[in-house]
Amino acid sequence: MNDLPHTDNYFELLQLPVQYAIDKSRLSSAYRELQRVVHPDRFVNASAHERCLAQQKATLVNDAYRILRDDLSRAQHLLQLNQVECQPHTLSDPEFLMAQMQLREELEMIAASKDLDQLGALFSHVQQQQQACKDRLQAIFSAKDGFQPACDEVTKLQFLNKLYEEAESLEERLT
Repeated sequence: MNDLPHTDNYFELLQLPVQYAIDKSRLSSAYRELQRVVHPDRFVNASAHERCLAQQKATLVNDAYRILRDDLSRAQHLLQLNQVECQPHTLSDPEFLMAQMQLREELEMIAASKDLDQLGALFSHVQQQQQACKDRLQAIFSAKDGFQPACDEVTKLQFLNKLYEEAESLEERLT
């Protein structure tokens, strides 16, 4: 357990390359291996201090896994590692903002009409937009030529994820 690196870099902790594109099976394997080493159940007969350390390290490993397996959180972590501060809600893409307003209106109409077919189409459209954001994030992080465009894509992905969650909530209410 002492050989676990003390770091805020979750890529380093899980011994993965510091990049947006991630091999999720490699991530899962690294997580399981570290959990095997630091899991608090392995330290039930240890001193109180060692049990506390095991709990802290297990929590760190869990946090690292949770952050890196999620595309949005992973992008935010990469920005943080590069000391890039994204200002929340400062998106200056009027076309995207207008499209978001239209999608929200569409969601409201679907809620009123209770049309599950339209909701399915909305899910598909939002998923396509989410994937496009992720693809652009991959290109931006691979190019390593400035991170402000990544902040814009992170903000867009946050909008899209929230819309998707709202659509999921509507689906639960309608079914």
